[in-house]
Amino acid sequence: MFETNENRNTVIDIPDTVDDFHTCSETDEHTTEDNSLILLYGRISIYSNDIDCLKEGQFLNDKIIDFVLSVLRNGYGENQTYVFDSMFFIKLRDIQDPKKYYSETSRWFKNGVLSSKNIWVVPVCDNYHWYDIAIIHPETVRPQVLVMDSWKREYYESVDIVKEFLKQKFNAEQGGDIEGIDIPQQKNSYDCGLHVIRSAELFMTELAPYYISLILDPENEITSGHEIYEKVEILTRSQIVRYLIDLFKEQD
Repeated sequence: MFETNENRNTVIDIPDTVDDFHTCSETDEHTTEDNSLILLYGRISIYSNDIDCLKEGQFLNDKIIDFVLSVLRNGYGENQTYVFDSMFFIKLRDIQDPKKYYSETSRWFKNGVLSSKNIWVVPVCDNYHWYDIAIIHPETVRPQVLVMDSWKREYYESVDIVKEFLKQKFNAEQGGDIEGIDIPQQKNSYDCGLHVIRSAELFMTELAPYYISLILDPENEITSGHEIYEKVEILTRSQIVRYLIDLFKEQD
């Protein structure tokens, strides 16, 4: 599904290989000559320092994650899943008063699109590690909250934040049940960004309803659902770089 089919992209400049780029930057300032604008994709601006994060051993940053997820959303078109951009959870996490989780993020929900979706996917970056929180049947009183983490841990503060947000939005008594999902684990400490993209894409495919019914079936003791999950190919860094180069060539 990672194909070039958009005509609204404006590409400014891109070298042939990621090795031509400079060091990743965590700042939003992009004014120096060595950090030039590479690509405008909708509202997402990709700079040379962002591309550098696609080098082997680097953590993917929020710009790259949002870019790839946007491409996938456009490719799959209308479906039952809404994938938030990375800024949604960042906004939630930065709210000082936990009682205002919903009131200060309510603008995300004004267009009515979310109410028609059966699945919400929230990308989370926690101490440089990416994972997804999937909310199943979010418009019900007790939505199911799934943690899709390729580097599984015991406790997730992010889930507490999401549950409190759900309680405020829907006045739910408990805010939903939490289920830590057994998914294929990453083989190194830095590929979490590629796995968070894969998890989000799974929920955009026609496999999503079957996968959800399988992993949430209390009588299922046969399979973890890995065979379904692995039907979604995990993108490589070189594929993402090649896509950016193809966009440039398409517009040239």
